Amino acid sequence: MDERIRKFIPLFVLIGLAIVAVAIYVIVYHVGMPTRDLSGAPANFWLGLWQGLIVFLSFIASWFDNNIVLYQLNNNGFWYNLGYVIGLIVLGAGGGGSARASRTTQRPKMQGQEAPPPSLLLFAGIAVAFAWLLFVGLWLFFYASNFSILQNIGTSVISLAVVAILEAAIWIPWGLKHPSK
Repeated sequence: MDERIRKFIPLFVLIGLAIVAVAIYVIVYHVGMPTRDLSGAPANFWLGLWQGLIVFLSFIASWFDNNIVLYQLNNNGFWYNLGYVIGLIVLGAGGGGSARASRTTQRPKMQGQEAPPPSLLLFAGIAVAFAWLLFVGLWLFFYASNFSILQNIGTSVISLAVVAILEAAIWIPWGLKHPSK
C-alpha cells in the first residue's frame, strides 16, 4: 500500500466510526424517519430528501417499530416525492462510484490500448437514462397520486427493468466485440 494513503487509515477509521455512531443514533431515536402518523403538517421536499437518504436506516428501524415505514404517508405530493427520489439517487450514486473506483485500481495493466466505446453508444446510454428520469418525473407529477404505494413501486420496478433491458441491448454487443483482457 502506498505510504501516503497508509497515513490516512486512522482518519478513515475515525470517520467510519462517526458514521456508524450517527446511524445508530438515527435508528434509536427515529430522527426524521417516515411514520404512519397522519396528524401534523405534511412532509415537504426537505423531509423527502432526508427520508430518501436514510431509507436503509428506516428499513432497519421498521423491524423493531411498526410505526416506522419506508415512505411518509402524510406528504405534500410532488415536492415530497421529488425530494425522496433525489435522496435515493444520491444514496445510490455514492455506492456505484466507489465500486467503480475500486475496480479500476485493481485492474491489471494491459499492453496496447483499449478501444473506447463509440460516441453513439454513449449518447444512447445517456439518452435512455435521461428518458427514464423524465418518465419518473412526469409519473410523480401527473399520475402517482392516483395509485396506491404498491402500484407506484410496481411501476418503478417495471420501468427500471425496461431501462436495464435497453441498456443491456445497447452495451452487450459492444462488450462482446471488445472483451477486457
